[in-house]
Amino acid sequence: MNTRPFLTIPAHKAVGLPAKWFADKVVLIGLDLNDRDRHRIPGGWLHSPPEDRMPGVQIQAHAVSQLLDARHLPGTNELTVLLVAFALCTFGTLLALITIGPLARIGAVIATVLGFVVFSLAVFYWTRAAIPVAMPVLGCLTAFALTRAAVQRFAQGKRDYLRAGFNAVASADLARQVAQASEAVTLDGENRAVAILVARQADFAQLAEALPPDQLISVQSAYTAGIGNAVKAHGGVLQRIDADRVVALFGAPLHQGDAPSRAVRCALAIDAFAEGYRERRMTNAGRIGETLVGLHSGDALVGNFGGDAAFAYGAYGDTVEQADRLALANAELGTRICASAATAREATDVIFRPVGRLRWPGIDESIETLE
Repeated sequence: MNTRPFLTIPAHKAVGLPAKWFADKVVLIGLDLNDRDRHRIPGGWLHSPPEDRMPGVQIQAHAVSQLLDARHLPGTNELTVLLVAFALCTFGTLLALITIGPLARIGAVIATVLGFVVFSLAVFYWTRAAIPVAMPVLGCLTAFALTRAAVQRFAQGKRDYLRAGFNAVASADLARQVAQASEAVTLDGENRAVAILVARQADFAQLAEALPPDQLISVQSAYTAGIGNAVKAHGGVLQRIDADRVVALFGAPLHQGDAPSRAVRCALAIDAFAEGYRERRMTNAGRIGETLVGLHSGDALVGNFGGDAAFAYGAYGDTVEQADRLALANAELGTRICASAATAREATDVIFRPVGRLRWPGIDESIETLE
């Protein structure tokens, strides 16, 4: 390095040269095979044309000169190599974690590897310090592959969990859509605009007292199954099923711009099923009580309230409570379906009759209600 080019003299011409030319100089005598023993200086292709190649004898002369002067090419210590490899592995991990398309991700990996190779060559060209390339690149690719595999495994686990959980409380089609959109679905809790439907069976206490357990279970199983099928058919989620009450959620976990309208159409389907079921299924206590439905729309906290113990996706808040109150209000009003104005105004294909503004004891706010 930094050694001036050596003078090359053919042996047959050196006989007549003055002896002083060679005094106090290092003279290397060797055989140079034209076109067979020619090499480039490492990195020399970056700055020299092919005709400037140095014959093997000259390369050896440079090496001997450097040995005599105790000179060597600048290198990189182990700490530097370790830091470079760590940085590249970290970058490979980040590339596997960021949210971009698959083609963009592959392009980013290729650009990273090529960029590092160009950087290493540039460092060598300007400083003659050689940075190892193979191991850092291999580490980057390995970190990327392992992290990506872990991310995909986690994502698949979440998809399977969502599909299994929502299969039990929603239609198979909705469960499939939720699984496909797993990255956008959160179970930890979020505020969403939703529509809530609460269906209550009137006079259930009298029915439970009059029927033996096996007959009561038979009657109620078919009843709740019919209501659940109506909810699923309209894209809703069964939040809760009690002996005499069903709570359904529309508008979550996937956004449904027509959630209130879906809830209203579902309420009409539930009413048609429940009235038909009452006519068909007579019991020892007589006819089954009417199904009273309450509908309300608004913001609510939605998420999986069951944690790891059980899948219990649903909504919580005043919107749910208002829908339950409206379901109970039917018994006083002589109606079967009561909807808040916030829900009714979204269902433009259904005719409503104004009931008035309802207010409950202990609650200052009244709510405009329609049948």
